[in-house]
Amino acid sequence: VIVLPLIQTSVVKLSQADTLGRYLGFFGVVSLIGWSVGPLYGTFLLESLPDRPTLVWFFISLSGFISMIGFFLLSRKDRSRETSDLYSNSE
Repeated sequence: VIVLPLIQTSVVKLSQADTLGRYLGFFGVVSLIGWSVGPLYGTFLLESLPDRPTLVWFFISLSGFISMIGFFLLSRKDRSRETSDLYSNSE
Protein backbone atom coordinates (compact mmCIF):
# COMPACT_ATOMS: atom_id res chain seq x y z
CA VAL A 1 0.00 0.00 0.00
CA ILE A 2 2.85 2.39 0.78
CA VAL A 3 5.58 1.13 -1.56
CA LEU A 4 3.63 0.76 -4.81
CA PRO A 5 2.67 4.47 -5.17
CA LEU A 6 6.25 5.49 -4.37
CA ILE A 7 7.65 3.18 -7.03
CA GLN A 8 5.11 4.34 -9.61
CA THR A 9 5.94 7.97 -8.80
CA SER A 10 9.62 7.21 -9.33
CA VAL A 11 8.84 5.60 -12.69
CA VAL A 12 6.81 8.66 -13.73
CA LYS A 13 9.60 11.06 -12.69
CA LEU A 14 12.31 9.05 -14.47
CA SER A 15 10.44 8.63 -17.75
CA GLN A 16 9.80 11.11 -20.50
CA ALA A 17 6.26 12.06 -21.52
CA ASP A 18 6.31 10.06 -24.76
CA THR A 19 7.52 6.84 -23.07
CA LEU A 20 5.51 7.04 -19.85
CA GLY A 21 2.99 4.36 -20.85
CA ARG A 22 5.72 2.00 -21.97
CA TYR A 23 7.62 2.39 -18.68
CA LEU A 24 4.53 1.90 -16.52
CA GLY A 25 3.51 -1.13 -18.59
CA PHE A 26 6.96 -2.63 -18.25
CA PHE A 27 6.86 -2.00 -14.51
CA GLY A 28 3.51 -3.80 -14.27
CA VAL A 29 4.74 -6.81 -16.24
CA VAL A 30 7.95 -7.10 -14.22
CA SER A 31 6.01 -6.81 -10.95
CA LEU A 32 3.60 -9.55 -11.96
CA ILE A 33 6.46 -11.79 -13.07
CA GLY A 34 8.09 -11.25 -9.67
CA TRP A 35 4.88 -12.11 -7.83
CA SER A 36 4.56 -15.27 -9.94
CA VAL A 37 8.15 -16.48 -10.06
CA GLY A 38 9.09 -15.61 -6.45
CA PRO A 39 6.89 -18.23 -4.76
CA LEU A 40 7.84 -20.82 -7.39
CA TYR A 41 11.53 -20.13 -6.82
CA GLY A 42 11.13 -20.28 -3.04
CA THR A 43 9.14 -23.51 -3.17
CA PHE A 44 11.68 -25.07 -5.50
CA LEU A 45 14.51 -24.14 -3.13
CA LEU A 46 12.68 -25.39 -0.05
CA GLU A 47 11.79 -28.68 -1.75
CA SER A 48 15.31 -29.16 -3.11
CA LEU A 49 17.13 -28.32 0.13
CA PRO A 50 14.79 -29.24 3.01
CA ASP A 51 17.55 -29.94 5.53
CA ARG A 52 19.80 -26.97 4.61
CA PRO A 53 17.94 -23.71 5.30
CA THR A 54 21.14 -21.64 5.26
CA LEU A 55 21.76 -22.72 1.69
CA VAL A 56 18.22 -21.63 0.79
CA TRP A 57 18.93 -18.18 2.23
CA PHE A 58 22.22 -18.10 0.33
CA PHE A 59 20.42 -18.54 -2.99
CA ILE A 60 17.78 -15.97 -2.06
CA SER A 61 20.54 -13.49 -1.11
CA LEU A 62 22.39 -14.31 -4.32
CA SER A 63 19.31 -13.28 -6.30
CA GLY A 64 19.28 -9.97 -4.44
CA PHE A 65 22.96 -9.33 -5.10
CA ILE A 66 22.57 -10.12 -8.80
CA SER A 67 19.68 -7.64 -8.95
CA MET A 68 21.76 -5.04 -7.12
CA ILE A 69 24.61 -5.41 -9.62
CA GLY A 70 22.13 -5.13 -12.49
CA PHE A 71 20.63 -1.93 -11.07
CA PHE A 72 24.12 -0.51 -10.53
CA LEU A 73 25.13 -1.24 -14.13
CA LEU A 74 21.90 0.22 -15.49
CA SER A 75 22.30 3.38 -13.41
CA ARG A 76 25.86 3.84 -14.71
CA LYS A 77 24.60 3.46 -18.28
CA ASP A 78 21.85 6.00 -17.61
CA ARG A 79 24.31 8.47 -16.07
CA SER A 80 26.66 8.17 -19.04
CA ARG A 81 23.73 8.85 -21.38
CA GLU A 82 22.81 11.97 -19.37
CA THR A 83 26.43 13.16 -19.52
CA SER A 84 26.60 12.67 -23.29
CA ASP A 85 23.27 14.53 -23.66
CA LEU A 86 24.68 17.44 -21.66
CA TYR A 87 27.74 17.70 -23.91
CA SER A 88 25.74 17.39 -27.12
CA ASN A 89 23.27 20.11 -26.05
CA SER A 90 26.00 22.58 -25.09
CA GLU A 91 27.47 22.78 -28.58
